[in-house]
Amino acid sequence: MLESRRDHRSALLIVAALLMLAAITPGCADDPVDRLPLAEAQVFTPAAMHEGAAFLSAGGTGADDVWLVGAQPAPNTSATVLHFDGTEWSTLDTGVRHTLWWIHAFENGPVFAAGGGASVVRIEDGTVERLETPVFFGNTIFGLWGATPDDLWAVGGFAGRAGFIWHWDGATWTDSPLPEDFPRNQDGEVPALFKVWGRNADDVWAVGGAGSVVHWDGSAWSVVESGTTEQLFTVTGDEDDVIIVGGSGTGVLLRGGLDGFVDEGPALEAPLLQGATVDGDGTLWVAGATGFAARLVRGQDWERVDLNLESTPQSIHALWSDGAGHIWAVGGGVLSPALEAGVACASVDVPTVWVPTTVTQPTPACPAAAIDPMPDGSMARRWNEQLLNSIRRDIPHPPKHARNLLHVSIAMFDAWAAYNDPAVGVVFDEDQTAESQEDVEIAVSYAALRVLPHRYETAVGGAVSLDCYDQFMDVLGLDPSDQHTEGNDPIAVGNRIGYGVVDHFANDGANEANGYADTTGWSPANPVMIVDRLGTNVTQPDVWQQLNLGTAETQNGIVLETSVQPYIGAHWREVEPFAIERDSETGLYGDAMGPYPSVTDDDAADWVVQMIRQEAELGIEDGVTWDIGPRGRGNNSLGANDGEGYDVNPVTGNAYEPNVVPRGDFTRVVAEFWADGPTSETPPGHWAVLANEISDELPPDELVPFGVGEPV
Repeated sequence: MLESRRDHRSALLIVAALLMLAAITPGCADDPVDRLPLAEAQVFTPAAMHEGAAFLSAGGTGADDVWLVGAQPAPNTSATVLHFDGTEWSTLDTGVRHTLWWIHAFENGPVFAAGGGASVVRIEDGTVERLETPVFFGNTIFGLWGATPDDLWAVGGFAGRAGFIWHWDGATWTDSPLPEDFPRNQDGEVPALFKVWGRNADDVWAVGGAGSVVHWDGSAWSVVESGTTEQLFTVTGDEDDVIIVGGSGTGVLLRGGLDGFVDEGPALEAPLLQGATVDGDGTLWVAGATGFAARLVRGQDWERVDLNLESTPQSIHALWSDGAGHIWAVGGGVLSPALEAGVACASVDVPTVWVPTTVTQPTPACPAAAIDPMPDGSMARRWNEQLLNSIRRDIPHPPKHARNLLHVSIAMFDAWAAYNDPAVGVVFDEDQTAESQEDVEIAVSYAALRVLPHRYETAVGGAVSLDCYDQFMDVLGLDPSDQHTEGNDPIAVGNRIGYGVVDHFANDGANEANGYADTTGWSPANPVMIVDRLGTNVTQPDVWQQLNLGTAETQNGIVLETSVQPYIGAHWREVEPFAIERDSETGLYGDAMGPYPSVTDDDAADWVVQMIRQEAELGIEDGVTWDIGPRGRGNNSLGANDGEGYDVNPVTGNAYEPNVVPRGDFTRVVAEFWADGPTSETPPGHWAVLANEISDELPPDELVPFGVGEPV
């Protein structure tokens, strides 16, 4: 099962940048500020601000054609894209539900933007076209540059590693092989590449992690020694020099070319540097952590640049020269996964500072159909429906939701048992006298109400769930704010039991107080498998392997920040169970049933064939049909799937009509039900739904647990 604020701000949020943030100290930017003289020739003014999204790149073709791109302002929204025509701002919805990290524009031609989800879009005349990129949707493109619209380079990686270079020829993106001697990080993996820039089609440079610098000469990429193992974030230059910036606690500024580079960072004494550009007269501009910015005019010394920002950003991520002597600087909270607090400024007059239109979010409210979805059901059933809807709104987490299903049931049962001798409560065993059935239902309601908000108030959709609980209480004519526990009235009894259940299970091993975080120190035995790539990298085939799904979305449609499946519930073996006890010899719950199955077992080949066959049966191309009506399916013996249907309807005595459908349609529905569920109340909730619906159909005298004993 899978456990989004933000698209996939992701592991792809420069893992390297997070490491750098930890190394930055507040004093780093003060030294050059105090030491360098202040440049007075150009005055910067604010151009754009966005509390919810950082700006990551600026580009364009001139002072009247400026583009800014950046992060998503909220989950399931498009990346921030702004355009400035020299007078006014406009926004563009590209439909890309990922952060856009870079933009590159061509004179009298298209604009290209790229970012998360292996996304590249081509923008021209108001039309947005998403281009098909090489496999693995989990890749992030951090940099983009081209000599022409039909000769474009993109660089990036996955989670700070697995660096790649792609090339666009006007029709197709293809992977460009890295040199065999490309630098590796300490784990032996290829680091991510962060930016690409060139002078022409046969002179292109790309930089990235582990001090990596590569050069394209028109036929192949080759490694150029950088002299550093620091992260290198941006490459730019002019006809004379290639300029590369990066660093960690202190900035790296490399100047050089094919013969190697010299680090001029120590002389500048700057913090981490992320942005760099060379303007038309050869002036070098650099910027980075804490809003530090400086320039080096040809033949002069470094000067500090005041960007006149209202507040100090984490970092200036990018600089751009518009070709008319003006510089744009963009950044914000770019050194943390939040990617927020965007700032942009320019050394040109911007008549209006762009800020996003304030949108008043509607107050979360319970849908009318969810206030009391089962008004004719028992009180326990009606509260169970509230719980199931809460599960559907939340992130799927079967162990957590199974625990909640149990504990809400215990609370309601104990409240009912208090009035029904000789029933004995599970947690609280009280003996009360009800004046009417209404007293029992009141106690059951308050018991459920005290557990549910405790478990779902902070969950996804929690505000809606809480409103549903309150509105349902209004339907019942009860006050949800009445929390008194003293006395023997049904409200006090229900509150006392509900709060008691919460307290009883507070330390049951689930680690609820810490968001159900693992307490065992579990670590994966196998490397993550990237689904979009052919082959397998499993090292221990008998052990579960995490999958990287590219874009991870839960069964109920919640997009996740990480595309790697987490392992949920490693510590659930320590959670207090019910109805089972550990074996005194093995320490296990139940029969160990012999050794675990293994790929080395003699039967393993048969298992593989069975899986292949069953997967093939999900298709409909073979034309096979099944009768899925009562005549063809069902009539199983208890606990088995051995039935072949019923000859006749046991009530009418008539034969059932066939219900013939493509086998693949039926098998896919069954698979999807258990994988995703109906709006996904997760497998524990599926069982509750099945039990509820069967109970709805059977008369009371046939509600016999497991087919034997007395009706419940």
